[in-house]
Amino acid sequence: MRVITSFGYNQDSVFDLISGNYIDYVAQFKAHPAIYLWELGNEYNYHPEWFNDDLNNWYDALEQAVDAIHAIDTFHPVTTAHGEIPDSVALYKGRNLDMWGFNVYVGMYQDHFLPIGLQSVINHSISQKLGQTAT
Repeated sequence: MRVITSFGYNQDSVFDLISGNYIDYVAQFKAHPAIYLWELGNEYNYHPEWFNDDLNNWYDALEQAVDAIHAIDTFHPVTTAHGEIPDSVALYKGRNLDMWGFNVYVGMYQDHFLPIGLQSVINHSISQKLGQTAT
């Protein structure tokens, strides 16, 4: 069994980013064979109120945490889960992530997008966000 270990931004100092003690957990368990990857946050872009109404505070913390983890663990990938497709600011601040997780809800409750059409909608949305022509 492999484990994705997730760290929150503010979890009352329980291995969270704001206290910085998440790095102690990484240091302690980075050699454990069950660790698959480290995840930072989940859909935090939907909650600017958690960051004094400025998502740049989250993106700055994300950027610093990615670099801190990479400094002590070069083996395990570091990711985040983003709600929908990230904008250019998020992509820039997350440039050192090993991978992005996207939780895309487009067409989730619209039967005419499922199952084949949903992929087309998602591809189009991604292409638009990245400034590419959809194929």
